[in-house]
Amino acid sequence: MFRERYNEEAFRRWLMTKIGSDAAYCYSKIVRRFFRNFDELNEENIRRFIEGVKASERTKSNYISALNAYKKFLGIEEKRKEVQDPLLDEILRLMEGRYAKHTVKMTREHCRRWLIFLRKLGKKAEEATKYDAELFLSEIGKEAKKATLIAYVVNLRRFYRMLGMIKGIQNNPFSDIKIRPEKPLPRYLEIEEIKKLKEEAKRMGEREYALVCLLYSSGIRISEACNLKWEDVDIRRRRLIIRSSKTGEGRVAFFNEETAIALTKWKLRTRWGNPSDRVFLVKSPYYLTRLIREIGNRCGIYVTPHMLRHSLGTHLVRAGVELRVVQEILGHKDIRNTQIYTKLSLSDVERRYREFWESI
Repeated sequence: MFRERYNEEAFRRWLMTKIGSDAAYCYSKIVRRFFRNFDELNEENIRRFIEGVKASERTKSNYISALNAYKKFLGIEEKRKEVQDPLLDEILRLMEGRYAKHTVKMTREHCRRWLIFLRKLGKKAEEATKYDAELFLSEIGKEAKKATLIAYVVNLRRFYRMLGMIKGIQNNPFSDIKIRPEKPLPRYLEIEEIKKLKEEAKRMGEREYALVCLLYSSGIRISEACNLKWEDVDIRRRRLIIRSSKTGEGRVAFFNEETAIALTKWKLRTRWGNPSDRVFLVKSPYYLTRLIREIGNRCGIYVTPHMLRHSLGTHLVRAGVELRVVQEILGHKDIRNTQIYTKLSLSDVERRYREFWESI
């Protein structure tokens, strides 16, 4: 942990995935300030650095948090260097372009942990057994949720399938492992809350209003909205071309007349823009997520971009739209992901029960 090893840009990028851009900037600045005064990051130097800070206890606590975050970042970087496997690198190269960037990133991390685990057992990847896989998952399960365990199984199955393609190995210790996922009911907004959200967004500006209208009426993901360009938007036919989705496939999405008008006004505000310009002008989905949350905060509604997607799915199913149609609208690869909208929450059951007795 020496001064010459401090990579501020890499540290800030890592922080942005954890705590957001504003805090990432502050934390990286604190670590930079530390290394101006000390060559090495150790407990003694940290103590001396904090003692020399003339600030409140809360600010000093933030300084300590920043330095601890940097130590954690260095630990993760060291772990990434622990496994240098040419075969894994080849598999990841094969995946690039075929799978979403996030999928490739998670596969790399999950395979890295699996290979470190096997190294402790003194085994190679092709020598692993189902028992080894179950032991590994039980260790991961101590600190992870079921959804994370399922992701490990899926990614490591894929790793072994591609290993088979490259080396002709038939062994796949994860092929028979099944983990039943926990399926919580999706959080969604009622139609009245959607209306309040739109009203507040309209007061804030054309971009905010167009964003809320588009996310709700089309059901697209926030990452898809962020990557959307004007050449992908057909306002006259009220269609969107989603070129890269979570599933790695392109698709067509639709939006309503209200959204078409909102997008037209926003496009006029941006002076029609170039076809290759991003519709919402930013590259980071985190910025748009914060924007949606700010709109919700102003009208007293907790909301995330994905809740707007869940809201559309729930409202479509309530209105009697066929499940297969809802699946296509939301771009679900597996209809089981769509079936979750057919489950009723306790409040839905109670509401319908009351409505029945009031009607007779």
